Amino acid sequence: DLIHPEDREAIRNIFIEGKKSLSACSFQNRIKTKKGNYKYLEWNGGFHGEWMYIVARDVTKTQKMTALLAEKTQQRILLDNVDVHIWYLKDEQTYGSVNQAHLSFLGKTRKQLENKNIYDFLPAKEADICCLVNREVFQTKKRMETEEWVCNAQGEARLLSIIKTPILDKSGQVKQVICSGVDITEKAEVEKKLRESEARYR
Repeated sequence: DLIHPEDREAIRNIFIEGKKSLSACSFQNRIKTKKGNYKYLEWNGGFHGEWMYIVARDVTKTQKMTALLAEKTQQRILLDNVDVHIWYLKDEQTYGSVNQAHLSFLGKTRKQLENKNIYDFLPAKEADICCLVNREVFQTKKRMETEEWVCNAQGEARLLSIIKTPILDKSGQVKQVICSGVDITEKAEVEKKLRESEARYR
Protein backbone atom coordinates (compact mmCIF):
# COMPACT_ATOMS: atom_id res chain seq x y z
CA ASP A 1 0.00 0.00 0.00
CA LEU A 2 3.01 2.31 0.19
CA ILE A 3 3.28 2.69 -3.59
CA HIS A 4 0.76 4.96 -5.30
CA PRO A 5 -1.91 2.85 -7.09
CA GLU A 6 -1.16 4.50 -10.44
CA ASP A 7 2.55 3.57 -10.19
CA ARG A 8 2.27 -0.08 -9.13
CA GLU A 9 1.97 -1.69 -12.58
CA ALA A 10 4.93 0.26 -13.96
CA ILE A 11 7.11 -0.59 -10.95
CA ARG A 12 6.19 -4.27 -11.22
CA ASN A 13 7.22 -4.32 -14.90
CA ILE A 14 10.51 -2.56 -14.14
CA PHE A 15 11.41 -5.21 -11.55
CA ILE A 16 10.43 -8.10 -13.83
CA GLU A 17 12.42 -6.78 -16.81
CA GLY A 18 15.38 -5.73 -14.65
CA LYS A 19 15.65 -9.15 -13.05
CA LYS A 20 15.59 -10.85 -16.46
CA SER A 21 18.25 -8.64 -18.05
CA LEU A 22 20.29 -7.89 -14.89
CA SER A 23 20.61 -4.34 -16.23
CA ALA A 24 20.81 -1.08 -14.32
CA CYS A 25 17.56 0.75 -13.79
CA SER A 26 16.38 4.25 -12.95
CA PHE A 27 12.79 5.27 -12.26
CA GLN A 28 10.53 7.49 -10.17
CA ASN A 29 7.42 6.70 -8.21
CA ARG A 30 5.23 8.01 -5.42
CA ILE A 31 5.54 6.61 -1.91
CA LYS A 32 3.05 7.18 0.90
CA THR A 33 4.48 8.80 4.04
CA LYS A 34 3.42 8.31 7.67
CA LYS A 35 1.21 11.39 7.35
CA GLY A 36 -0.68 9.76 4.46
CA ASN A 37 0.55 12.08 1.72
CA TYR A 38 2.80 11.05 -1.18
CA LYS A 39 6.39 11.94 -1.97
CA TYR A 40 8.23 11.41 -5.26
CA LEU A 41 11.34 9.23 -4.99
CA GLU A 42 13.94 8.69 -7.69
CA TRP A 43 15.47 5.21 -7.64
CA ASN A 44 18.79 4.14 -9.19
CA GLY A 45 20.20 0.63 -8.97
CA GLY A 46 20.60 -2.74 -10.57
CA PHE A 47 20.34 -6.51 -10.09
CA HIS A 48 23.05 -8.94 -9.10
CA GLY A 49 21.70 -12.46 -9.16
CA GLU A 50 18.66 -12.58 -6.92
CA TRP A 51 19.61 -9.36 -5.19
CA MET A 52 18.76 -5.78 -6.15
CA TYR A 53 20.98 -2.91 -5.07
CA ILE A 54 19.18 0.44 -5.12
CA VAL A 55 19.54 4.02 -3.87
CA ALA A 56 16.66 6.46 -3.54
CA ARG A 57 16.43 10.22 -3.17
CA ASP A 58 13.48 12.53 -2.54
CA VAL A 59 12.66 14.55 -5.68
CA THR A 60 9.26 15.85 -4.56
CA LYS A 61 10.27 19.52 -4.75
CA THR A 62 11.75 19.03 -8.20
CA GLN A 63 8.57 17.35 -9.43
CA LYS A 64 6.39 20.14 -8.03
CA MET A 65 8.57 22.81 -9.63
CA THR A 66 8.51 20.96 -12.97
CA ALA A 67 4.71 20.67 -12.82
CA LEU A 68 4.38 24.33 -11.87
CA LEU A 69 6.67 25.37 -14.73
CA ALA A 70 4.64 23.29 -17.19
CA GLU A 71 1.43 24.87 -15.90
CA LYS A 72 2.88 28.36 -16.19
CA THR A 73 4.10 27.61 -19.71
CA GLN A 74 0.59 26.48 -20.71
CA GLN A 75 -0.90 29.61 -19.14
CA ARG A 76 1.62 31.79 -20.99
CA ILE A 77 0.72 30.13 -24.31
CA LEU A 78 -2.97 30.80 -23.68
CA LEU A 79 -2.47 34.41 -22.55
CA ASP A 80 -0.16 35.24 -25.45
CA ASN A 81 -2.71 34.09 -28.03
CA VAL A 82 -5.64 36.33 -27.13
CA ASP A 83 -6.28 39.89 -28.35
CA VAL A 84 -7.20 41.16 -24.89
CA HIS A 85 -4.43 43.02 -23.05
CA ILE A 86 -3.62 41.21 -19.78
CA TRP A 87 -1.12 42.18 -17.11
CA TYR A 88 -0.89 42.31 -13.35
CA LEU A 89 0.34 44.89 -10.87
CA LYS A 90 2.59 44.13 -7.89
CA ASP A 91 1.75 47.52 -6.41
CA GLU A 92 0.19 50.72 -7.72
CA GLN A 93 3.28 51.56 -9.80
CA THR A 94 4.94 48.21 -10.59
CA TYR A 95 4.10 45.79 -13.40
CA GLY A 96 4.35 42.03 -12.94
CA SER A 97 3.75 39.66 -15.89
CA VAL A 98 2.44 41.01 -19.21
CA ASN A 99 0.89 39.19 -22.16
CA GLN A 100 1.89 39.60 -25.80
CA ALA A 101 -1.11 41.75 -26.80
CA HIS A 102 -0.14 44.42 -24.25
CA LEU A 103 3.55 44.21 -25.20
CA SER A 104 2.78 44.65 -28.89
CA PHE A 105 0.44 47.57 -28.21
CA LEU A 106 3.13 49.45 -26.28
CA GLY A 107 5.93 48.30 -28.57
CA LYS A 108 7.94 46.94 -25.67
CA THR A 109 9.71 43.69 -24.83
CA ARG A 110 8.89 41.61 -21.80
CA LYS A 111 12.17 42.69 -20.23
CA GLN A 112 11.22 46.35 -20.66
CA LEU A 113 7.87 46.01 -18.87
CA GLU A 114 7.89 43.17 -16.37
CA ASN A 115 8.89 44.21 -12.85
CA LYS A 116 9.30 47.81 -14.05
CA ASN A 117 7.83 51.05 -12.71
CA ILE A 118 5.03 52.50 -14.84
CA TYR A 119 6.86 55.82 -14.98
CA ASP A 120 9.77 54.06 -16.70
CA PHE A 121 7.80 53.39 -19.89
CA LEU A 122 4.70 55.64 -19.93
CA PRO A 123 4.60 59.43 -20.31
CA ALA A 124 4.19 61.11 -16.92
CA LYS A 125 0.63 62.31 -17.63
CA GLU A 126 -0.57 58.82 -18.63
CA ALA A 127 1.31 57.22 -15.72
CA ASP A 128 -0.32 59.67 -13.27
CA ILE A 129 -3.81 58.66 -14.42
CA CYS A 130 -2.97 54.93 -14.29
CA CYS A 131 -1.48 55.17 -10.82
CA LEU A 132 -4.45 57.19 -9.52
CA VAL A 133 -6.82 54.36 -10.47
CA ASN A 134 -4.37 51.67 -9.34
CA ARG A 135 -4.04 53.31 -5.94
CA GLU A 136 -7.81 53.31 -5.49
CA VAL A 137 -8.05 49.60 -6.32
CA PHE A 138 -5.26 48.70 -3.88
CA GLN A 139 -6.80 50.84 -1.14
CA THR A 140 -10.50 49.98 -1.57
CA LYS A 141 -9.87 46.32 -2.54
CA LYS A 142 -12.69 46.65 -5.07
CA ARG A 143 -12.86 45.84 -8.78
CA MET A 144 -12.86 48.90 -11.01
CA GLU A 145 -13.72 49.52 -14.66
CA THR A 146 -12.21 52.56 -16.37
CA GLU A 147 -11.57 54.01 -19.80
CA GLU A 148 -8.05 55.34 -20.26
CA TRP A 149 -6.33 57.02 -23.19
CA VAL A 150 -2.95 55.41 -23.85
CA CYS A 151 -0.47 55.98 -26.69
CA ASN A 152 0.40 52.86 -28.67
CA ALA A 153 3.76 51.99 -30.24
CA GLN A 154 2.93 54.20 -33.27
CA GLY A 155 2.24 57.22 -31.07
CA GLU A 156 -1.52 57.04 -31.61
CA ALA A 157 -3.81 57.83 -28.70
CA ARG A 158 -6.08 54.81 -28.18
CA LEU A 159 -8.99 54.45 -25.77
CA LEU A 160 -8.74 51.29 -23.66
CA SER A 161 -11.58 49.85 -21.61
CA ILE A 162 -9.74 48.45 -18.59
CA ILE A 163 -10.92 46.21 -15.75
CA LYS A 164 -8.73 46.03 -12.66
CA THR A 165 -9.46 43.22 -10.21
CA PRO A 166 -7.73 42.93 -6.82
CA ILE A 167 -6.52 39.51 -5.63
CA LEU A 168 -6.48 39.22 -1.84
CA ASP A 169 -4.17 37.12 0.32
CA LYS A 170 -5.25 35.10 3.38
CA SER A 171 -5.06 38.17 5.62
CA GLY A 172 -7.37 40.13 3.33
CA GLN A 173 -4.67 42.40 1.92
CA VAL A 174 -4.28 43.04 -1.81
CA LYS A 175 -1.56 40.70 -3.10
CA GLN A 176 -1.78 41.85 -6.71
CA VAL A 177 -4.19 43.43 -9.18
CA ILE A 178 -5.10 41.63 -12.40
CA CYS A 179 -5.74 44.01 -15.31
CA SER A 180 -7.39 43.38 -18.67
CA GLY A 181 -7.89 45.89 -21.44
CA VAL A 182 -9.70 46.12 -24.78
CA ASP A 183 -9.15 48.80 -27.43
CA ILE A 184 -12.53 50.54 -27.90
CA THR A 185 -11.33 53.57 -29.88
CA GLU A 186 -13.37 52.84 -33.03
CA LYS A 187 -16.44 51.91 -30.98
CA ALA A 188 -16.20 55.18 -29.06
CA GLU A 189 -15.83 57.19 -32.29
CA VAL A 190 -18.93 55.56 -33.82
CA GLU A 191 -20.95 56.25 -30.67
CA LYS A 192 -19.79 59.88 -30.70
CA LYS A 193 -20.87 60.33 -34.33
CA LEU A 194 -24.25 58.78 -33.56
CA ARG A 195 -24.78 61.18 -30.65
CA GLU A 196 -23.80 64.14 -32.83
CA SER A 197 -26.15 62.96 -35.56
CA GLU A 198 -29.04 62.59 -33.13
CA ALA A 199 -28.33 66.02 -31.69
CA ARG A 200 -28.60 67.64 -35.15
CA TYR A 201 -32.05 66.17 -35.74
CA ARG A 202 -33.56 67.19 -32.43
